[in-house]
Amino acid sequence: MGTITDGKEERWVRILLGLLCAGALVPVWIAPLLPLQDVPNHLLKADLLQRWMLGEKWDEPIYALNLKLLPNYALYVGLLSLAPLFGLMTAAKIFLSLIVVGLPWSAYAFLRRVNPANTLFALAVPAINFTLFLMMGSLNFCLALAVYLCALAIFVSERPPAWRASLGFAAAATALYFTHGFVFLALVGTVICLAVLDYRREWMLRAAGLLPGIVGFALTVAESFKLGAPASASVQPFFAGVGWHSLRTALVWLLNPHGWGYDTPFALLWVGLLGACYLAALARAFFRRLRDRVSLVEILRENAWLIIGTLLIVAFFITPVQVGEWTHARPRFVPLAVLSLLGAFRLPGKPALR
Repeated sequence: MGTITDGKEERWVRILLGLLCAGALVPVWIAPLLPLQDVPNHLLKADLLQRWMLGEKWDEPIYALNLKLLPNYALYVGLLSLAPLFGLMTAAKIFLSLIVVGLPWSAYAFLRRVNPANTLFALAVPAINFTLFLMMGSLNFCLALAVYLCALAIFVSERPPAWRASLGFAAAATALYFTHGFVFLALVGTVICLAVLDYRREWMLRAAGLLPGIVGFALTVAESFKLGAPASASVQPFFAGVGWHSLRTALVWLLNPHGWGYDTPFALLWVGLLGACYLAALARAFFRRLRDRVSLVEILRENAWLIIGTLLIVAFFITPVQVGEWTHARPRFVPLAVLSLLGAFRLPGKPALR
């Protein structure tokens, strides 16, 4: 991957990104309580675990400790690590701050690797923090978006030595599995697409870093089919129809609207600009194919992130709304698609990666 950068522009991007992140932290810390839907549930679970670790066994008739290699442990590890020092609510605010700051900077690191001349798009990412997922308190999923981008930035890294990137990717991919299983599967799919569209021998060895998460996921799925469990309860899908309402659903989850307000025009403008960049990327690839008589294989290789983002959009339309206990499965593709497509966008007058 190239490193086409403008030093002065990069400085300003980092300054503006830092200011946006600082502004995003203000509502997190001025509120005495976090008004996120699932936060009370998360804090209750963390409190029960904390009491169990302190030797209180009054809940033994109700709860049993589960040490299986399940996804979504990251939030509780974070809360249990921070709570003894700061208390549960402050621990939750620190964890939320990590999400709010981590996603924009991981997007910046991702763009530095895959689209270095267009890191200005990182400034669009702080707005993605405040999706409906965050308001619902899906903190593991929101953190997983940042880990997803970090893992991809490490995966495509060309900095020597290669073994360091391989170990770093394995650590990031495993951390992603324990943060959110759905996003880990998205990473697996993205790595497969990269390997098919732009094959590189060193990527094959690096992809082995997915194995710990794949093994953990396979064990989790196998557990759901054990004799005595409800018939396919953990994997039974629920489908819903596809239409124009699907586009509205995507916007609702991405923009988190609460009626028409002063910020609605800005939100729609933001989405409109990203949509225009997507259409421009599609048109650029199409006209390059016609004008330069470039082979389809070369077009696909040059536009790997455009293909990956488009596949994630397609997945949004064809995926079940719910898969067993995984609720809102379809909308989860929306932020993943937007973030992945940043690698394909190009500002006017800016060079593409290759």
